[in-house]
Amino acid sequence: MFVRSLSLRLFTSSFALFGVATPGSSFADQILLKTGGKLSGKIFPSKEDGMVVIKTDDGTAIQIAKDDVAKETKSTVVSIDYPELLKQTPDTAEGHKELALKCRMGGMSELGKSHYERVVELDPEDKTSWSAINYTYEERYGGWIRKAEQNFREEMGVYDRQVMTLHSKAIMTKKEEADKERVTLEKNIKIEIAKLKKRDKDSVSAAEFLQGVKNPIVIDFLEKQLMEELKRGVNGTPEIYMQLLLQMPGVSATQVFIRLAMNTNVPNYIVDQSLEALNRYDLSRDIAASDFIGALRSNPKAVYKSPAEFDAVVQRIDRAARNLQSLPSEVAIVALINALTTTGNLVQQRQQGAGIDSSGGAGLTTPGSVATPVSYNHESVLFALQEITKVNHSYNKEAWRIWFASTYAKTNLDLRRIE
Repeated sequence: MFVRSLSLRLFTSSFALFGVATPGSSFADQILLKTGGKLSGKIFPSKEDGMVVIKTDDGTAIQIAKDDVAKETKSTVVSIDYPELLKQTPDTAEGHKELALKCRMGGMSELGKSHYERVVELDPEDKTSWSAINYTYEERYGGWIRKAEQNFREEMGVYDRQVMTLHSKAIMTKKEEADKERVTLEKNIKIEIAKLKKRDKDSVSAAEFLQGVKNPIVIDFLEKQLMEELKRGVNGTPEIYMQLLLQMPGVSATQVFIRLAMNTNVPNYIVDQSLEALNRYDLSRDIAASDFIGALRSNPKAVYKSPAEFDAVVQRIDRAARNLQSLPSEVAIVALINALTTTGNLVQQRQQGAGIDSSGGAGLTTPGSVATPVSYNHESVLFALQEITKVNHSYNKEAWRIWFASTYAKTNLDLRRIE
């Protein structure tokens, strides 16, 4: 299987010829002198003050001033008597594995690999030894193969110091190219918008450039800039970025328009334009309707810790229902019925003070929590139901459910979509 490992004992007597390390022959410390020179050996103290003795590899003793030594790098290699260890090593998996480790510690990695090769000949299940000689287990082939061969079979290579397939490399390259294109386009958009705001001779060319911006790679950038401009208030120009979003192709900006439509902090004209954009394509409309229905089911709580928490749920449901008025869908009926009224308990902490005590008499109230029932009828939800169904059962959920069951039980509406 491995010729090198089987013939190890045949060239034991040739180690000296090939420079194989034996005790005291190498693995010396590396000594850098301030003059720039280098010595290989060991440093020993000298009898003279301020001096050291360096014994080099060839046995020469050199005495120099201690201050002339710039740096001493200690050798981490352990000197071993390989020929003697080889004689003592039994021809077993454990024996060769132990000797392989000692070879590595002694700076003889190639000899160590030979012993690891012998290990896997004796014990093919030794995963550590297989790995040490750069083999990997391939499930598809049911055996151990060289890592280089595996990479070849999988068309893998090293690119930018990373091991990857040619396909992955191509994807990475395309992504890098797209990132560069995106950064450049974002920069140019900012420059041209700045020109447009000046309303000078460059405004016309700036407007023409911006009208041609239809690359979806800048959608996230446009949304971020739009929100930044809204924060600037009267000094902002969010309409420019909104227009750029509106001219994005197909359904590419669908998720942005959904987020804008559900954002209770953006102006109504932004919401309206977003809903109009979502209505342009069936796919965008279906995706948006699904998200808005999900917002109706925003898990109203049984207990609210503050009025603000209750108001946030109310506002989210109202906004979702308002949006569904613009995107009417029968699939939303059940969710709208369930969202007609939001109820719960507002629990607030009560402070100690004058009042009626637990016995009914005058006294001090004890600190604790007070639960107050809260309820809110969603007019926007009712309007959405009326828009879709053309009927009106006010806020009577039971009446709406009876009507729905009697009306849609005889139709082909897929009720699984509205569970």
